[in-house]
Amino acid sequence: MMAQLFNTVTTIELANPLATAASINLTVRRIDLPADWTVDVSPAQTTLNPGQQTTVMVTINAGSPVEEGSRPMVAVKGNIGSQLIGGVTLDILVPDYRPFDGLLRVFLPDVVK
Repeated sequence: MMAQLFNTVTTIELANPLATAASINLTVRRIDLPADWTVDVSPAQTTLNPGQQTTVMVTINAGSPVEEGSRPMVAVKGNIGSQLIGGVTLDILVPDYRPFDGLLRVFLPDVVK
């Protein structure tokens, strides 16, 4: 079965590991991401002083439905010039369908005295 997902917004922390101020460029690498899905990183480029941190927002815009139980992924990597300074992989969890019989139940523990 296929599942339609909503857009996903997450934040990641970005820091400058160098001893000098540097301009950091963030790029996206698609891993098992459907072709009509898009990824936006904001800001895609920032300048940070040594040890300074900032928060980056990653928005994954869902397109067509995907297979239940699948895990589309996207990687965001940071570069200073041509030097890779690190990255993260973001997994989008696609839930499996479970039928609901319409009956609400509350399961309580069995207490014996």
